[in-house]
This record gives sequence, C-alpha cells and structure tokens, in this order.
Amino acid sequence: HSTRSFLLLASAALAALIVAPPLRAQAGISVDALPLQKGNTWTYDGTIWWVPHNTRRVLEERVSLEMEVLEVAQWGRMRGAILRGYPQDLVTPLADRHHGEVTLLQLGSQVHLLRGEEGAEAMRRLKERDETVAELARGTEVILDMPLAPGKTFCPERTERAAPRRCWSVKDEAPVSMLPVYGLSTRRAFQRYVLDLRSRGEHEVRGFAPGVGFTSFAIGNAGDPSALELELVAVRLAPPRGIFLKTLDMSDEP
Repeated sequence: HSTRSFLLLASAALAALIVAPPLRAQAGISVDALPLQKGNTWTYDGTIWWVPHNTRRVLEERVSLEMEVLEVAQWGRMRGAILRGYPQDLVTPLADRHHGEVTLLQLGSQVHLLRGEEGAEAMRRLKERDETVAELARGTEVILDMPLAPGKTFCPERTERAAPRRCWSVKDEAPVSMLPVYGLSTRRAFQRYVLDLRSRGEHEVRGFAPGVGFTSFAIGNAGDPSALELELVAVRLAPPRGIFLKTLDMSDEP
C-alpha cells in the first residue's frame, strides 16, 4: 500500500459513520445528556491504521477500548470528571500509545476537554468550591455545546493560547436504535448527532447520543499518517442524577 491509498482508506472510514438509520424515536425522553457518574464505562471495538516512520507500509490492528469515569466533582452547575481511555490517545504510533487520563469540565451547557495539570487543577478548584475554576476552561477545546442541532458550530473562546482552535460542527441527526449495544434497553430509541471537526490535517467524526454519550469515533491524521474507527459495543451506566444537561425531549406533550 502507498501513503495515498492509506489516506483514501482513512477518508472512507470517516465517511462511513455519517449515515444513521432512520428509526423511530421514543417520545418524552428527558435524560442526562452526557452521563458522567463515577464508574460509568463505554466499551468500543474497532480498527487502527498507521504508517511506521520512514516506510510506506500501512499497518492495521483490531482494538478494544474501555473508557471509564474514575472520579467526579460537582459544584452547582459546574462538574468535572476524570476519564481513562480517551480514544484520541490511540491515534499514535504503537510505541507511544497509552491509555492516559483526561478531564472533562462541564460549565453550563458546554463541556471542555482538559489534559495534564490543567485538568488536575480544575478538579482541585471544584472540590474547594473555588469560583476561578471556569478560568481554566478559557481557550480549551469545547467537545459539546448543548443542545445540539444540525448546522450548529462550537469553538473554544479566542485567547492567546498557542494551540490551534478546534471547532466542531453538527452535520446530521437521526433517531437510532441501540439494540446492538450491550447494557442498554433494547426497546428504547435515542437521537444521534454527527459531529465533525477539521483542523490542520486532521479530520474527526463522532457520533453522540444524549443519554448514552459518544457512540462512535473516526479520526484521520494526514500529518503523521494514522486513522482510527471505533463503534460503541457496550456500556455500564448508573441512573442519571440531578438536573445537569437534561436537554433531550422529543415530545411536545407536557
């Protein structure tokens, strides 16, 4: 295989996740859009492709990844959660691959992604009820901004950070069945949104279903040629608590 054919393969993998089956949604669902209770897990199966340095050979590996909520801190409408097994960590050469930890910081309707010391500091300030916790999210990647709707775009706040701004756009929505996902009710339908990001040689597509979380990941990186495609196969979710991000209501009935 050549590097060109590999990138075409990656593009095909990304495009494959755009279409969602047109199934009927259950009316009257009101759920915690991103369920981040401690102990919640999402298990994904899929494939990674990458090109070793100084070669044109495409390697392929089947993978299974478990993403788990390790710790949660909440104060009012601000919530932080430490996750282990974030899928973006897999789009690296095999020798550098790791299952590190990231912090998701929810501020009102937005969910920010923080890494390293920034994430640890955000959790510390939340536990201490420090009002300055929101300052740590300025300029960081916004991975969700509820409610979602086709055509909506969300970006980090403009700051002096050196990192490029990663802006997500909502491309599509459709009701889907979660019948294949172990751990979910087989009779329940969920609305799934397709989120799309293009940033400096990287193209990423995610599926997101309020009440479940991220249902798929597809990432293509042209700079250091690699690609990933993951589909949700199992979940372990605690019952939703509180009112945080309850946004999905597909019924006009009271």
